[in-house]
Amino acid sequence: MVEVRDPQRVTLENIAIGNDNGETNNGVDIRQAGSGRPSRMTYDGVYVYGMYQKQPFRKGLRFERVGKGDVVLLPHVQGNLRFVDCGRAAVLAGCTYEGSLVVEGKALPRDGLLGFQTRLATVVTYGLYLRDSQNIVMSDFYVEQSDSGYRFEGAPGDPAGRATIQGAKVEFTVPAGDPAKNTTFDIRGYHGEIFFGPDQFYTEPKLKRIRQQGEAPVALFLVGCSWYDSKPDVEMGPAARLFTIGNDTFGMQSVRYEAADAMPGPGLRALVPALDDLRRLGELDLRLNHPDPARRPVEKPVRSYSDRITPRG
Repeated sequence: MVEVRDPQRVTLENIAIGNDNGETNNGVDIRQAGSGRPSRMTYDGVYVYGMYQKQPFRKGLRFERVGKGDVVLLPHVQGNLRFVDCGRAAVLAGCTYEGSLVVEGKALPRDGLLGFQTRLATVVTYGLYLRDSQNIVMSDFYVEQSDSGYRFEGAPGDPAGRATIQGAKVEFTVPAGDPAKNTTFDIRGYHGEIFFGPDQFYTEPKLKRIRQQGEAPVALFLVGCSWYDSKPDVEMGPAARLFTIGNDTFGMQSVRYEAADAMPGPGLRALVPALDDLRRLGELDLRLNHPDPARRPVEKPVRSYSDRITPRG
């Protein structure tokens, strides 16, 4: 319905485009495509398709090949969001909610930042689809009343990616015995690191599935998490590592938390890349929303722990 190309400090605000129940037959509500020319675009009070629909790949707000020199600000957006080959752009999402978030694409390099400050996802299949071993930073991601939580996908040859996610709550509201749902972390060939927490794994379901398949090395860090009347149910292959650091339990009347805290070889230093991700997110917010010519950029992040992990075997 709306095509955006090479915007130069343009703002689209206070408008609903395609956020009905899908009765329109358009393919995408809003699409912004990059051309290699630097741009800057703001979406504020923009409502697209996705709320309560459980159709993560349909319609919504889509970004394609938004790259180096492109800046996208999303102070307030509702609905499905999809990023395709946007790994070099500077994207800052302030408050976004409902629908699913999809990130994908094979283009290299990926030296930009896809950053979310506050996001809510309810009544979704998965709140996040992170494909092609892509990168993302989310400082507050709240998921409830969903089928499952987070899906991480990759394929042979993907460079190592990193997901840094914090939040307040993860909860599912479907029958606990449904094998196609109730999966907290669904890792399918993702290569790299996943830092998750602090966050709260809420009571339903009591067994929080963590599933991994594929031969790509991946490390999952559960950091400072609260297991509220629930516990992890882990099934991982030899290429995966799981580290639980500073986790705690509450209200454990019916189940017990059985995963002992453990740290990787480098100890707490392995968490430095995630902390640097959050610092980069804060720096991007300051630079785009509160510019100060005297402010110096954040130092270059240290090398990831995933550069040093090897599969068991």
